[in-house]
Amino acid sequence: MTVFEPEAAFQPEQGVVASAGAAYARAALTEVTTVLMVSGSPIVLEYFERSSHGAPDTRVTTRCSSLAALLDREGPAAFAFDIIVFETSDGDAGQIEALRKIAKLRAGQSRFLALADKQLSLAHSGALIKAGVEEVLPLATVMPEMAAAPPKDSAPGDYVSQEGVVVVVAKSRGGVGGTTTAVNLAHALQSDAKPAKGARPNKVVVVDFDVQTGAVGAFLDLEDNGSVIEMLREGEVPQANFLRASVQKHASGLGVLPAPTELAPVDAMTIPMIEALVERLREHFDYVVIDLPTVVLPSLGALLAKSSQIIMVTDTSVPAIRQTSRLLNTFAQENITLPVEIVIAGAAKPFRMPASLQEASELLGLPFTHWIPRDDKIARRAIDMGRPVAEIAKRSGMSKAYRKLADALILAHGKKHSV
Repeated sequence: MTVFEPEAAFQPEQGVVASAGAAYARAALTEVTTVLMVSGSPIVLEYFERSSHGAPDTRVTTRCSSLAALLDREGPAAFAFDIIVFETSDGDAGQIEALRKIAKLRAGQSRFLALADKQLSLAHSGALIKAGVEEVLPLATVMPEMAAAPPKDSAPGDYVSQEGVVVVVAKSRGGVGGTTTAVNLAHALQSDAKPAKGARPNKVVVVDFDVQTGAVGAFLDLEDNGSVIEMLREGEVPQANFLRASVQKHASGLGVLPAPTELAPVDAMTIPMIEALVERLREHFDYVVIDLPTVVLPSLGALLAKSSQIIMVTDTSVPAIRQTSRLLNTFAQENITLPVEIVIAGAAKPFRMPASLQEASELLGLPFTHWIPRDDKIARRAIDMGRPVAEIAKRSGMSKAYRKLADALILAHGKKHSV
């Protein structure tokens, strides 16, 4: 078995599927070779499917998942293939363990091929070999264009050259509209109100940090695929491959990292996890919108240290304004330089500000610039359909308010997308 020496067995010009067949030519394969490709990247899977067109005796199945999540979700039947191809990266102990289980279940009926986007350590390569992998090949050799600049229509999670803006959405109480704001702000951040000709959409991901009652996934009709709860259980620091396995693409183009479907302790995400996760997200997305829980996490300081902006969502009730004041003081203790925007949810901006609201603004030391008008009918319809408000009622007051908020952030932090 060779690691990163593809010339001996792999011929990229033949296509990845045909090359995989050549690499395993010594195996006594059946007339039709069945191949499973497992990757968290839609672009890799699409390339793999295209390459199968030149291999008429090969039947290809692609799955956007990780080995571990696929095994947990569908069991051994999901791996009943002659050849199993999957992406790998250093330090993914969960993948190695899943590979061992799959290899044992298949009992020599499947052959394993690993693709890596970076040079692997000897320790990881050795673990792959021991678990049953016969070939480890560089992804750039199999897919030469992946080494070039990412295409304009690349999916969420593909690499961009500059670090993204991290926007933290906090709320004064549950039900005030924090998650609604996080989801719809993230959607609006994908483009300017008047984008430049030829500009690509911003790559935006919305992340649910409420591991107990988070509703980002429910708002967009998506569920955690098992990757998040697996990370929390194992206590592993997320690597780049975690994003491929866990970040899902909504029909709107938005990347979504939902809360786990299973309940987890509120402090299950440790400081090293948060630091690594936010760093990986900043590397791969132009904007990272994080929906915070109503409780103050012990790891709040680590998160705010890597953040660019706080969006504080509240209403104008006295208890909500008091709680907002308390939260702002806590945020300032952790990161006093972090800019904050107040968003008043569920109310249209008054023509003339009442004295009570002027006093509240003075108490917080911040202006009430952004107001999200209440429209229960549109909001409910958007949630029921699993879509952002702008896709349901683009001209509504809610949609225009989120557009205005997004434009303010883009102006403050720079236009992240390029032409």
